[in-house]
Amino acid sequence: MIIDYKDMVNAGLVKEAQTENEIKDKKFAIMLKLADGRSVGKFNITTKQDVENEIYAIKNNTEIPESLKKVAGYFIKQAAIYHDIETDIDGDIGNREFSLQDLEKTTQEEVVPVIKLGDFRYHLTNESQIKTAEEEFLLKQDSYNLKDRQTISSVIVKQAKYTKHIPNELLGRYLFPHLDMKKVAREIEIRKNRIKSDEYHKDLDKLAGCTDILEPLEFLDSLKSIDGFHGYNPLSYRQPYQNMLKVYA
Repeated sequence: MIIDYKDMVNAGLVKEAQTENEIKDKKFAIMLKLADGRSVGKFNITTKQDVENEIYAIKNNTEIPESLKKVAGYFIKQAAIYHDIETDIDGDIGNREFSLQDLEKTTQEEVVPVIKLGDFRYHLTNESQIKTAEEEFLLKQDSYNLKDRQTISSVIVKQAKYTKHIPNELLGRYLFPHLDMKKVAREIEIRKNRIKSDEYHKDLDKLAGCTDILEPLEFLDSLKSIDGFHGYNPLSYRQPYQNMLKVYA
């Protein structure tokens, strides 16, 4: 089960951020009891960088069971206050000890077994059904906005982990989006070269200055709106916006 930032790194969903020297006495928001009786810490909140990593994890990892997310959110928020980090995450104080077995049972009960793509509904109860739904989604992905693509990817990936099917890497782009800043810069330069409009260039520069403020999918939706307003059509090649999202090996 993918829970905290370290799990996301181990699963190849994000690259590990640079951290300070290894600290032996680490602090965790949650203690998770494994099937063999051992307890491991989850949501490392030892240093400021650790807290920032876990804020990202709890905001972007859709697999976290709600009961755990509320308690972890509370302690991560307290650590953020201590390290003077601004964040809008919240939670409820509660028992910090959880059982992995109970969480997995809860997760299976919460799984959505059906997904609607266009006019059709696809069951996601076995590997074959999941692969069919994924293929249909990838064929029709351009008809969904980026937020809907993230939601659909979340459901497919969540169901796939109960089978041997490995989801297409593009679903990972939607599920844990990061902008590839080199590609963003290149795309903006292409737009400026193709359309000689001071207003368009001004809007592009203003948006480029908001990459630290906007969520990646919000940034791409905003770019698509600006392109449409100024008459730029990038659809001469496939996936013109999602190609600006990073892929992690």
